[in-house]
Amino acid sequence: MRMMAAALLALTLAACGKEQAAKPAAEAVEFEVLAHGTEVDLAAYVKTGRVTVFDFYADWCAPCKQVERSLKDMKRLYGDRLQVYQLDLVNWDSALAKAHQIRDLPYLIVYGEDGTRLKAGPSNGVLPDLVKRLNQPSDL
Repeated sequence: MRMMAAALLALTLAACGKEQAAKPAAEAVEFEVLAHGTEVDLAAYVKTGRVTVFDFYADWCAPCKQVERSLKDMKRLYGDRLQVYQLDLVNWDSALAKAHQIRDLPYLIVYGEDGTRLKAGPSNGVLPDLVKRLNQPSDL
């Protein structure tokens, strides 16, 4: 699964005319973690003017770590056009999992630059659309 996510991102970026970003150690990317199992109002964190991604993960989820690396590569590539927050699901019975009806990990929710919700679901279905969106010319 982990290799599939990395290959999917590389193929999607290549198909859109983007090469995967180099990973210099000096450009460490860290994402803010908004919750550890508790419910959170996502709308309060949507950044107008940026594509905002909410990355639902769990420490015990190996594919989640690969998606995090892919999102960090995307952040390096797209810079301020992309805002990423992480939400630790903790377990399937958490208030966070129940509030967003999450049954699969890794799981992403994406909002557009205008604040409208664009897509939500398992990362393998959301990442290609996210890359396509980011490859559209910015009106900013």
